[in-house]
Amino acid sequence: MGKGKGEGFTVNVPLSPGAGDTEYGIIFEEILKPIALEYQPQLILVSAGFDIHYDDPLGGMEVTEKGFARMTQILMEIAEVTAQGRLAITLEGGYDVAGQKRSVKAVLEELSQASPPKKQDLLEKEKKDYPRVEPFILQLKEIQRRYWKSL
Repeated sequence: MGKGKGEGFTVNVPLSPGAGDTEYGIIFEEILKPIALEYQPQLILVSAGFDIHYDDPLGGMEVTEKGFARMTQILMEIAEVTAQGRLAITLEGGYDVAGQKRSVKAVLEELSQASPPKKQDLLEKEKKDYPRVEPFILQLKEIQRRYWKSL
C-alpha cells in the first residue's frame, strides 16, 4: 500500500500460479486502468518482464502473446487519455527466449498498430470468465477503494 505520503500509491495484485490472459486483462481493465485514469500520469513507464509467459520455466503463469498485446492496448488507452500518448516500455526479461521474442513482437505490433492481433476472442473470454474472477476483483476494489474514488 505504501507508507507515509506514499500510502495508497502502491497497488499490488497478488495472483496465484496459472493466471492467464483473461485474469490479467480483467485486472488491467477493472483495477489498474481506473486507478491510472484517476491518478492522471503525465508519462507511463513500463519495465516489461515476460516471465508470466506460459512457456517461462519460472513464472508459473499462463499469459500468451495476445495477452501481452491486450495489456499493451490498455496501457496505450491510459496514455492517450492522461499523457498525450506518452508511453515508454523497456525490456526487463523473461526466461524463455522464444516466448519472450513472440511476446515482444506482439507488444511492438500493438504499439505500432502495424498488425495488432485480433483480441475480440480475448474480450469475449474476459466477459465469460468475469464471474469466476469477480470475487477477487471485488476484494481488490475493497482494499483500494479507500485511496481511489473510481473503484
